[in-house]
Amino acid sequence: MAFWLNACVNLRLSEQELKEQGISYLFLDPSNFDAEMEKRNLGYKHHDIVELNSNTPNLDILLSKFRREHFHRDDESRYVLDGDGFFDIRSLDDRWIRISVTDGDYISIPAFRYHKFELTQIERIKAVRFFKDDHSWEPIYRGEQNGK
Repeated sequence: MAFWLNACVNLRLSEQELKEQGISYLFLDPSNFDAEMEKRNLGYKHHDIVELNSNTPNLDILLSKFRREHFHRDDESRYVLDGDGFFDIRSLDDRWIRISVTDGDYISIPAFRYHKFELTQIERIKAVRFFKDDHSWEPIYRGEQNGK
């Protein structure tokens, strides 16, 4: 589910509106999901799996980094295997879009697009991370000098 975060009323965004923002968000059936196949189908070179939960060492420190507004030089593309969270993404006109993700959801945020990530109250997510480049996932935080 995607909606405008700052709207007085939660105005949902359609799949088409997300596409117009450059954001891919779709459901891929978990019972048929194959990371290697999807990596090729989606045009990625690499993938790995990230898992965060209440037993993750230094979870609060990791989450504090994800909560800060940042971008990457590669797309941020994730497929959720288990758990849930949400991404807050800057729109093209600098408003906030919130996208909830859960089992079976695939999301791709374009390179150089500011965003943040947060776990939900269950504090659990397991996701496949896809990369176009050699793991060029370094976050560039808003306001830092090494921007675009």
